[in-house]
Amino acid sequence: MKNFIFGQGLPEVANLKYGNYPISYNGCELVAIYNALVNLDAPVDFKEIIEKAENMKGVRWNILWLKAVFGTKPKGIGRLLKHYGRKITATKKRKEFGGMLSPGGTYILTFFNGHIWKGIHTVMFVCGNKGIRVFNHYSNDLKAREYESLDEFLKRQGRSVMLYKVE
Repeated sequence: MKNFIFGQGLPEVANLKYGNYPISYNGCELVAIYNALVNLDAPVDFKEIIEKAENMKGVRWNILWLKAVFGTKPKGIGRLLKHYGRKITATKKRKEFGGMLSPGGTYILTFFNGHIWKGIHTVMFVCGNKGIRVFNHYSNDLKAREYESLDEFLKRQGRSVMLYKVE
């Protein structure tokens, strides 16, 4: 059984620090990266991902968003995935999302939490033949949430910022 992190507010990760803040506050991007690697059968220790995000030489300030106050910049997600040897395809254009989806695919999506001033949230999701399974949709989730489609999921969210296909 794969060892996903279903919610960043769960006791096993909630109080780990990213920058000066707990993962429960700012760690959704790192949880998404971890879950993508687990899903692709290339797991990395979660604490190592935190350390790598905090200490990547030459790109640190491009990864951390205001010293991790706001977590990881959306483009930083791609830099970390490449560090772990993953091939990525990324787009900010919502109309391109559908063309990137395929059954069994692993994706990371960043979107605004309702209104732009409420910040962003990042999740990892997997496409099935019938719908998607979203990991860490809410901080205290104990399992992945299922939606009929990415469109159904996005109707419940704010404006999307970035979609990564991770291979």
